[in-house]
Amino acid sequence: MYGLILPGDLGPYGRWMKAIIAGALLLWAVGTLFMATVPLSGDEVIYAQVARSFADSLLGRQSLSNLAVEVVGFGWFLPGISIVLTPVYLLDSTPDLAFVRLYASVIIFLLWVWTLREVDRQAGRPFAVALLVFPSLDVTWHMFAGSVWGDLPSGLVQAIIFARLLRMTRTLWTGGGIAFADWIYLEFLLVLAFYLRGNLILVAFAVHVFLVCLLVLTLRRETLLRQLVYAVIGAFCFVLAMLPWSVTASRVLGGTVISTSTPVLAFALTFGNAADACLGPCPRKEGSNNIWVSAAKFSRAYGAAHGISELEVQRMMARRALRDLTVSRFLQRVKVNAIRYFSDPADFLQKRFLPSSKLGLSEATVAWLAAAGGLLTGLLYWPFLALLTVANFWIVRSRFEDQIASLAIKLLSICVAIQPFFHTSHPRYWVGLAGIMAIGAAFLYVRTRSSMVPAGQGSAFLTYVQVAYAVALAIVVCVLILA
Repeated sequence: MYGLILPGDLGPYGRWMKAIIAGALLLWAVGTLFMATVPLSGDEVIYAQVARSFADSLLGRQSLSNLAVEVVGFGWFLPGISIVLTPVYLLDSTPDLAFVRLYASVIIFLLWVWTLREVDRQAGRPFAVALLVFPSLDVTWHMFAGSVWGDLPSGLVQAIIFARLLRMTRTLWTGGGIAFADWIYLEFLLVLAFYLRGNLILVAFAVHVFLVCLLVLTLRRETLLRQLVYAVIGAFCFVLAMLPWSVTASRVLGGTVISTSTPVLAFALTFGNAADACLGPCPRKEGSNNIWVSAAKFSRAYGAAHGISELEVQRMMARRALRDLTVSRFLQRVKVNAIRYFSDPADFLQKRFLPSSKLGLSEATVAWLAAAGGLLTGLLYWPFLALLTVANFWIVRSRFEDQIASLAIKLLSICVAIQPFFHTSHPRYWVGLAGIMAIGAAFLYVRTRSSMVPAGQGSAFLTYVQVAYAVALAIVVCVLILA
C-alpha cells in the first residue's frame, strides 16, 4: 500500500513516513464519511446540474442546443468538474448524496496519488514528503477532497505542472532540448487545469512565456529553432483544446469569451459602487443576498429587452459602478480581499461543512469541532504559508536547475495569489495554492541543507530576474500594508 502511494525505499525515516501516510489515509476516510452528510452547496450545485445535463444529452433526453445553454450558464464555470461527475448521473439522474461524495473522493484520491508519484519522480523525495505532510494531513483540505469544487484538484495539477517543468528544463543548461512528448504532456496538464478552474488560463500563458524565454536564453540557434517549433505546436494544441468551450460560450452569451465571462462583472462588483452595479441598485429577491446572481440576471434581462448581449450590458454596468473608483479605494479593497483569501483557512469547515451536516450535531458540538478544526488547520497552514512567502523572496544564484525551481515557484504562486487584485476572494481559495505551499517549503529545506545541493553553475540573468521579482513583490506588499 505504501509503495503504491510513494514507490521505492522510504529511507531511514521509513517508520515515520508510514505513519504520515497512514494518518493521511485515515483523515481521508473520516473526511469522506463526514462529507457524505453535507449537502451540495454553492458552486457544487452548478457543477452537479451541468453534469446531469451532460448525462441527459448522452441518454437522448436533451438536445445539444439546450445542453450548450445549460453548460455555459452565465459563463462562470468551465465544465471540467461536471464532465468528471457525469458518470454518476448516467447511472442515476438523482444519485444519493453519499455516492456523489464517495465518487468525488475516489477521483481526488487517484489524482493525489498521481501527484505524489510525479513530484517524487521529477522533483525529488523531499518535495513528495512535503506534500504528504501538507496538505495531506490537514483536516480542512480533506473535507474539500470529498467536495466537488475545482480548487483542490486544480491545485494538485499545478504541483504536477511544477514537477514537469523541472523535468523539461533539466537539460537546457547543457544545450539539450525538450522532448516533443514532454511538450504534449505539459499541454495536457495545462488544459486539465484550465477546465478545472478557468482562471488558470493565466498559469498556461505564464508557463508558455517562461519556457520560451528559457529556450532563447539557453539554446544554440540550431537547437533553438526546433524547440520553438515544438513550443508553437504545443501552444496551438492548448488553444485547440480551449476552442470547444470558448466558441460555445461566446455563441451562447453573444460576445467573446476566452475562459470565463466573469472578469468585467467581477471587477465591477468587487471594486465598484454596489449602488450602481446594475445601472442602479441590483434587484434582490426576498431572502437572497447573492448580488452576483442578481447582477447576472439583470444583465441578461436588460440585454434581451434592448437587443444587446448580456456581456455588453455588463460592460455598461462596470463603467457605471467604477466611475468613482480611486487608486486608494482600489488598494484598500485589494487589501481586504487578500486578508479574506489568506487569513481564515478553516472558514469553510467551520461555517459551511460542520453547520450544514445532516448528522444533527448540537450547536455546542459544532462549536467545539470548529475550534478544533481551526486549530489543527492553522498548525500546518500558517508555517507552510510562511515558508512559501520566504520562498518567493529567496534568491538562488548557483545551479541552474534550482534557479528554475525558484522561478517556477514564484511564477505559480503569483498566478494563483494575484486574484485579490481582480476578484472577490474567498477563504477556500488557499486550497488551490496548497500544493505550491508544500513545494515552497521543500525547496527551502533542500536549499538550506548544503549536503543536498550538488555543485553547479547558475545563470546571472536568472539571478537578476529573481531579484527584480523579489523587489517588485516587496513594493506591492508594502503598498498594500500602508493602504
